[in-house]
Amino acid sequence: MGILEKLMPARKASKQPKMFADLDALIAEPIYFKIHGKIFEIKPIKTDVFFKFSNKYVEFFGLEKMPNATTDDMVEKYYEMASSVCANITKKDVANMTPAQMGALFQIIIDTVTGRVFSDEKKKNLTPLRAESLDPLSQ
Repeated sequence: MGILEKLMPARKASKQPKMFADLDALIAEPIYFKIHGKIFEIKPIKTDVFFKFSNKYVEFFGLEKMPNATTDDMVEKYYEMASSVCANITKKDVANMTPAQMGALFQIIIDTVTGRVFSDEKKKNLTPLRAESLDPLSQ
């Protein structure tokens, strides 16, 4: 046994429970936000809305590849992305937002689409599970 092995504590095989993402904890609820005195709602994200948002997200970030993209182009693509999950937001609402408001709304939308807004609130996104609970024969 070398000097390093003597200094290192002996490690035993651990049977500690692993952490698994509990996707059932991501209960979809409406999310509300306020801009310019108006209250907006992001309804629970369904599969078709998720795919529509995903396409608009890609289009929005595709603007950086367009050398002649204007601020109006950016507002249009941001509006299309935001309105894919928030039906009552208008292009005028987006055009009147500050960059900080745009960034904050973008983060709310991403957190809603990914479920983070729900998992952070409920603190249930990671739940310890024992290996035997994963065995379908033991249930």
